[in-house]
Amino acid sequence: MKKYVVRITLLFLIFITVFVGCQAISNLEIRRTLGFETPTEKYTGPQTVEGLMEAFDARYSSQATKWATASETHSGKKRHLEFTLEHIDAEYPREEWLQMLLNKGITIENFKDYSGYLNLRSDMVLKEFDTQNEWEREDWETIKASYIDTRIWEYQLISEAKQTNPEVKNWFVISEKALPNIPGRIYVQDTGSTTHIWHSRLSTTKSETGEILSVNGPELFEEQKLDLLNTGVEPEGWEVVYLDEKGNPIPKTDN
Repeated sequence: MKKYVVRITLLFLIFITVFVGCQAISNLEIRRTLGFETPTEKYTGPQTVEGLMEAFDARYSSQATKWATASETHSGKKRHLEFTLEHIDAEYPREEWLQMLLNKGITIENFKDYSGYLNLRSDMVLKEFDTQNEWEREDWETIKASYIDTRIWEYQLISEAKQTNPEVKNWFVISEKALPNIPGRIYVQDTGSTTHIWHSRLSTTKSETGEILSVNGPELFEEQKLDLLNTGVEPEGWEVVYLDEKGNPIPKTDN
């Protein structure tokens, strides 16, 4: 089983992804502190590295940001990593990252896009930390290129979903779909060879007045997960949504 746990306090996003059938267990924690609201006014300047950085980079640099991750393998080995924006800039310089995005045809329309695309660099640092097998490290450049494309695609998918569902702050990307990350809801997807579970106990939402609210859901225990997967018994207090291979909800039928 492999777990990824991402926690963000106050303005922090919290979600848990559980992959059933994997061997390693990994706990992932990211903390981001923003000192301001994220403006979304449309950028009309040139789509160049120089133009984008002139418009947004000072604001991006003013963020107090820190990431941390810890993992434990099936053998019990514990690993820990903390890093800051300065560390990410050293690993993935902003100018090069922005040029790579522009070369891929990405359009940055506002500060939210600028910040979001640059913050994808933290995923690369975390991915490299989590890439533990020697054969994976030997082929890291191939893995990195594929992962960058995947993360860009997921970011765009979530951005599109937020346009139609702006009140939802947190999302899961499952197969080809962006689905709301709602406390107390479990997504179960059977691909034929493995079963995946996505669930969250704590999330953030935005009220009608724009206030960020934390929402608590019930706790899901390991025994409940196994009962759900092995016998189909749904845990009390949870909403279970079954998905097909493409991430589409499967309507429940009356027995």
